Amino acid sequence: MSAFYEDMTNKETMLAIRLSDINHAHEQLRFIDSIRFRNGDPNILNIIFDLSSQEAYELIMKQDFSKLNFKHFLHGGVNVTGFDLVNTEEPNVKSFLRKWRTANQAIYPAAGHPLMSEAALAVDAMELITTAFRRMLAKKDSVFQENFRRTQMYNFYGDVILKGIQCFNDEHGFVPWQHGQNILKELKSVEFNGLTGPVSFDENGYRKNYEIHVSRVGLNQPPLRIGKWSKGHFTVVGEDENNFYQSNFTRRDGVIRITTILVAPFLQYKKGGNASDKNHNNRFEGFMVDLMEKIAERLNLKYRFQLVHDNQYGRQDMKTGKWNGIMGELIDGVADMAVAPLTITLKRENVVDFTKPFMDVGISIMIKKPEIEKPGVFSFMKPFSIQIWMFIVLAYAAVSVGLFFVCRASPYEWRKLIQGSILKYENEFSLVNSFWFSAGALMLQGSDACPRSLSGRVIGTVWWFFVLIIISTYTANLAAFLTIERLVTPIASADDLATQTEIKYGTVRSGSTREFFEMSKVPTFRKMGEFMKFNDHYFVETVAEGIKRVRNSKGKYAFLLESTSNEYANSREPCDTMKVGRNLNSKGFGIATPLNSPLRDELNLVVLELKEDGTLHRLKRRWWQDKSQCAPDNQIGKWSKGHFTVVGEDENNFYQSNFTRRDGVIRITTILVAPFLQYKKGGNASDKNYNNRFEVGLTL
Repeated sequence: MSAFYEDMTNKETMLAIRLSDINHAHEQLRFIDSIRFRNGDPNILNIIFDLSSQEAYELIMKQDFSKLNFKHFLHGGVNVTGFDLVNTEEPNVKSFLRKWRTANQAIYPAAGHPLMSEAALAVDAMELITTAFRRMLAKKDSVFQENFRRTQMYNFYGDVILKGIQCFNDEHGFVPWQHGQNILKELKSVEFNGLTGPVSFDENGYRKNYEIHVSRVGLNQPPLRIGKWSKGHFTVVGEDENNFYQSNFTRRDGVIRITTILVAPFLQYKKGGNASDKNHNNRFEGFMVDLMEKIAERLNLKYRFQLVHDNQYGRQDMKTGKWNGIMGELIDGVADMAVAPLTITLKRENVVDFTKPFMDVGISIMIKKPEIEKPGVFSFMKPFSIQIWMFIVLAYAAVSVGLFFVCRASPYEWRKLIQGSILKYENEFSLVNSFWFSAGALMLQGSDACPRSLSGRVIGTVWWFFVLIIISTYTANLAAFLTIERLVTPIASADDLATQTEIKYGTVRSGSTREFFEMSKVPTFRKMGEFMKFNDHYFVETVAEGIKRVRNSKGKYAFLLESTSNEYANSREPCDTMKVGRNLNSKGFGIATPLNSPLRDELNLVVLELKEDGTLHRLKRRWWQDKSQCAPDNQIGKWSKGHFTVVGEDENNFYQSNFTRRDGVIRITTILVAPFLQYKKGGNASDKNYNNRFEVGLTL
């Protein structure tokens, strides 16, 4: 130690204290605990012990195992098992700690500091004593009245009267207090759930039914609760006996246990793989598998995927305070890491450690894709409303009639026509020709007749300008109305979903999405949370079950889920679901580890590195876009390797639409050719020479 001190560059003051004549280990440990604050000096930073392994074992065996600093034990190859008297997961302990953290330090100087076992025992002791005295006063409120006179206390034990409580008197020897037996009786009868667990006593005054929680720390493993000691028996908590010994073996061989959940495309069984093979990671594929491979390459880790036993993400039971799902396995020590689409929330962050988000997501709405509105026979009228079409017809009629009267009244529109010896006057703009002139301009075709008078030309010019504006506007909108298939959704946002009653909605029963709606301060989201809470049958157990329910609901059920799962499901056959509206919130998926795990910092750095070099973006594009089975709405097929493949719509519908076009062309051709062919007048229909039965009519 002296040599080590001499080599130090920044020397601090070192005080050597020799402990000798140790008769009671407990007294010496309490002496060591008091060194740091002795004489009001809080500047002692480290206490170094020169101990053997056996002596070190005696040193750390105290009832606040989880409060110790195990930073150096994690890398020293030492396996240590210890005890905790206080279970910080109990609801009453959590309630006390919340009050203790915010207590006034002027009144309670130790407020905010960790709750040690001695302090917890003191709190339970005060609760025990006050409860016992309260019961005695409830039975007889004057039970202690004769013992207090003029601010002094007296003990009346038989014929002996003593001032104060004297356990030993020179004259009378040992003198019990007159209420001692009654107080002891009440103390033995008190039972309550304290900070140190169940508090009760047997006939001899010894505490019974208490619980001591057992934790363990080892190489690269933070303190993990593995069981509890109660009533003379040790019970493994969170995992059965086989898993308990298996976890010990896992820690020895350095394989990290990763709890996860089957959610495509994050994690799924390989096609053609052996799903029952529990010993190989290669039975899985997905985004999480690729992500873990990248992490393992950089950190040189050995790992094993294990599916969560209840297929849940993790939700805390408000009555017992216990977590289920992935969260429960991390807290109970069944797993060393959680690599799954696990949302980072404040409530979860209090019990486990999360890395930086590896994917940004949000809650979204999934509905069944409604039937597409296809163009009909009168779709050409859709660019304009009915009122505009009526005004166009009225304008057409008014211009035609007006042109007819103007041309009739103007002498410039009349022409002399001499037929033999008869002189006639002719006007080209009859009523029919006036309508024909307006129709030709409306169709951008023109006509043979043109007005020669100034008034007629003014009317024609105004009509042409009107037609130019109308046709330009119509043409610009017609292509969009005929080529784009309109998709009319029954809802467009969460507000629409919350205000209607026809479409029901729900989410996964256990997860952060449900907690978001139940804890939200936004009126719309809170209303949706209350609806789902009172209609429990709209919840589903898994994401896959929710997607299946949407597809089978005929548009009467909406599923609330993370946007990533929504986008992936919409890209899978049969391509009948869709996302509506924007994301309801913004959050992230993170890798979770137990509290104080040394893996967290290393994982953080790797996640940031993968995000900055674009690896995470490439992995997401691979599993969401490159593997999509559905085409965009305006794509009907793709050409690959010399073949055309229909994509996005049924093959029968595709060929049916092409057949309709081909059939229309044939009909038009038939109508066009038919007038040219007619029976010969007077021809013989029974003439065997078929060519003699027809003649070609060239006059139309």
